[in-house]
Amino acid sequence: MSQNCVFTGIIITLLVIQTHALKPKGATEIDIERTRYLQLQNDMWTLLNVDSNANINKHDVQEKLYTVYRDLAVSNWTDRYKETDFGFLQRFYEWNLVQKDLFAIQTLWDAFKSFLANQFTTSDFNELAGVDFTDTVFHDKQLTMNGSLDGIYRIMVKQGFYYKAALEAKNSICSTKQSPQQMMYQLYNVLSLTELKGYAMMQFSWMLLKTYGKGNFSKEAEIMKNQFNERTNKTQELLKRVMERADRSVWRCDPNHHVAGETYEEITRLLQGYIENEVDLNADGTCMENCAAYQYTESHGCFKGEKKFCSRQEKCNGKLL
Repeated sequence: MSQNCVFTGIIITLLVIQTHALKPKGATEIDIERTRYLQLQNDMWTLLNVDSNANINKHDVQEKLYTVYRDLAVSNWTDRYKETDFGFLQRFYEWNLVQKDLFAIQTLWDAFKSFLANQFTTSDFNELAGVDFTDTVFHDKQLTMNGSLDGIYRIMVKQGFYYKAALEAKNSICSTKQSPQQMMYQLYNVLSLTELKGYAMMQFSWMLLKTYGKGNFSKEAEIMKNQFNERTNKTQELLKRVMERADRSVWRCDPNHHVAGETYEEITRLLQGYIENEVDLNADGTCMENCAAYQYTESHGCFKGEKKFCSRQEKCNGKLL
């Protein structure tokens, strides 16, 4: 009875954490998402590390593992990095290295989503496909996941590329149409979410291998978590300094070539002189009053084709003051 209660309690905790993430003061959306995931991860490891003598069905544990990560991949972490997002950085060699790692992680994340979806097409989870995915995460010759995360951190933080990016954003404000501070905030979000995806896939792989009895992996997962937290903390410290110094100004720059109706509008005939005979200022067609009688009137026509004024100018369709 007590063993079943342990299992049920963990599952309830997972569901609660998934829908009610803590919101630390000053945290960005990606920071909140990271905190939420780390709590989910801790709860999953708690479930996996329950005494092997406990009455817990392996299939149920795997189903919970697959469900948690499927929801993250399909419902929550759907934003994708696009090359055009930070086009102003394309001329830098360092950014091209970072971008290569971003695309590599994103490609594997897409494969991860497909893998998770396929696991729910049959009643039993495909062990061979699961082990094959973990092998890709840890041993793929084209992508070393931990190496990619270290590479992004080395360039952006250790080499201080965030500072260079902020300066370039200031020089590129006409093309980005956003303030340098906004661009740094977006850059941080994109990099952080991509790093979180890579880290989550590694943690998932350790967990899955453990459910298949391939090893314990708790120590490896703990070391990986500590490294991830250290990178995150140092990144946030650096970004705070960058954001404090980044310009918050934004403006719309003039184009190289103006086109009427597209880049500007022209106001014409705002003020103009207008001469009208008295006979055309009243409906009776008379010339018996003075200027004081026509404080507010309009043009009533062009008397017998009079050629001196009305036939030689465009008629005023508004009011005459």
